[in-house]
Amino acid sequence: MPDGWSRALAGVTAVTASEQGFLTSFTPATRTAALVASLEVVPGHTAALVSGGAAGRWPKWTYTASVGELMQSSAMWNDNEYTRSAFYNEAIRPMGIFYGLVLPLLRTASRHVYLATGRRHGQDDYSDEDIAAHRLLVPHLETALRVSQRLAAADLSTRSAETALDHLGVGVILVDAAATVLLANRIADSLLAARDGLRLGADDRGLRQERRVACRRQPRRIRRPAARRGTIAVAGAGGAGAMAIA
Repeated sequence: MPDGWSRALAGVTAVTASEQGFLTSFTPATRTAALVASLEVVPGHTAALVSGGAAGRWPKWTYTASVGELMQSSAMWNDNEYTRSAFYNEAIRPMGIFYGLVLPLLRTASRHVYLATGRRHGQDDYSDEDIAAHRLLVPHLETALRVSQRLAAADLSTRSAETALDHLGVGVILVDAAATVLLANRIADSLLAARDGLRLGADDRGLRQERRVACRRQPRRIRRPAARRGTIAVAGAGGAGAMAIA
């Protein structure tokens, strides 16, 4: 869902009693980063944190932890070291948080994804119960990320195929067994709009013939193309064959 990660962040922060959360994606090759989703975070306050992560300026333990390994900031260094670090003063402190949890969700050659939550300065550190509750969510978050990646790849593949079809010099219409139009390229769209031989039904989905009297049997063959193989000539507005259906 478009707002899926924002809703997931709301759930994670509620379970862990966190005040803030964000999901960020890095591209190592270009050292660029994007804030995918955030909760109760001022966008400008995350700029240094996100860009620093992409540039490799986060603490080393954030880059060496295994995917799915939940890291607690206070377990990695003591509070005195933390407050003296450039990481805290340049990236964390401006956000108004102190204690945090960091979860690597993906780490490949082309992309790194992290989910982080934090508690505002003055709040208690995360308890063992908070950590245990977050760990229960880790497999579900990893699965959600894998699914979203597959959906994005499928969408990209579909858009690439549609672009290729639009560059063909012929009209292409893909229909199902009920003659419902699933896909039409640029030329086919113009032919349907001109109602020259073929048109869309009243629901703007079903494929119909414009000249029903001249081609009385053909709509049945359009709806059941596998029943009879061959080419069907569809008469155009002037009576001539405007197109062929295979």
